[in-house]
Amino acid sequence: MTYDALKIIRSVFFRTFIIAFIVGYASLGIYYGFQNTWVHLVVDQWQLIDKHSLDIILVSWWSLMKFYLGFCLLIPALGIHWTLKSMEKNKC
Repeated sequence: MTYDALKIIRSVFFRTFIIAFIVGYASLGIYYGFQNTWVHLVVDQWQLIDKHSLDIILVSWWSLMKFYLGFCLLIPALGIHWTLKSMEKNKC
């Protein structure tokens, strides 16, 4: 791959990581901010799921989000970043 293509891919990974990080923590804030309201609706009024199963789903979602952010976005972006830095050193 060319140097410019690697720069573009690195930028896409970093920007996607930042956007996903912001969305993830915004959803965490919304969850804790409105937890009493929507958990009451889902569990008690609509009776869609019990509280224990809802907690399992939420923990699974957060675990998957952390895996995606770390291993699928951040680690490849850092690897490409270090590759670009070594390419710059070899050029000069």
